[in-house]
Amino acid sequence: LSAHAQGTIPTVGKNFWLGFLNNQDGVGSARELRLFITGSNASTGTVSVPLQGWSTTFSVTPNNTTTVTIPNTVAEHFTDDVIDTRGVHVTTTDTVSLFAINFANYTADASKILPVQSLGTDYIVSAYGGLSAGGSILESEFLIVATEDNTQIEIIPSIMTGGGHAAGVPYIINLDEGESYQVYSDVATQDISGTIVKATAQSGDCRPFAVFGGSQCTNIPAGCTACDHIFDQLYPVDFWGL
Repeated sequence: LSAHAQGTIPTVGKNFWLGFLNNQDGVGSARELRLFITGSNASTGTVSVPLQGWSTTFSVTPNNTTTVTIPNTVAEHFTDDVIDTRGVHVTTTDTVSLFAINFANYTADASKILPVQSLGTDYIVSAYGGLSAGGSILESEFLIVATEDNTQIEIIPSIMTGGGHAAGVPYIINLDEGESYQVYSDVATQDISGTIVKATAQSGDCRPFAVFGGSQCTNIPAGCTACDHIFDQLYPVDFWGL
């Protein structure tokens, strides 16, 4: 007899790429993008948004958390169906765990961040439906961040996207290292989950990329009067243990 089981997925590393989805625009004055970095050993590192020309250094004390704040103006995504330059790169001298939070008053969410060795080239988006109420249009969304040049990705939307790509119709984007690409649902209340995001045969398996899914702001469960941002890094299909 044989059985399939989910393998161990490394969540610590020295090299990370990530991106921040669009949080609800214009809410609260205390908008911040933060990284929380921890490690068992002393370490130093750099956080950069290379294609925006921004960087800072940090140090990690064993078993303590280091917080790094990144300006929203260089790392939060506000575009839809546009190749952007807001990929965030974190490198360290020793292995660390990394978490990211997109914070604003009344609407915030955090995600674990996977190191590059745990990324893949085949994803199915898990997000959440948005809201259209009280004059607010808050879409379901996902984000791709490339770690290598010449990364070619095929996207098969599960629903009509804000950029006009029809459900079930594949299209291709090309990204270089540090470039990013955010997609909204065309109808705010529809859920963009189920969208397929995978490398083309031309791009191959040697150009892993990061994918994040969520919603600008939503109600969980449906009908709750206060909305909150949803933001989570997705695991490659290979790690689902199917």
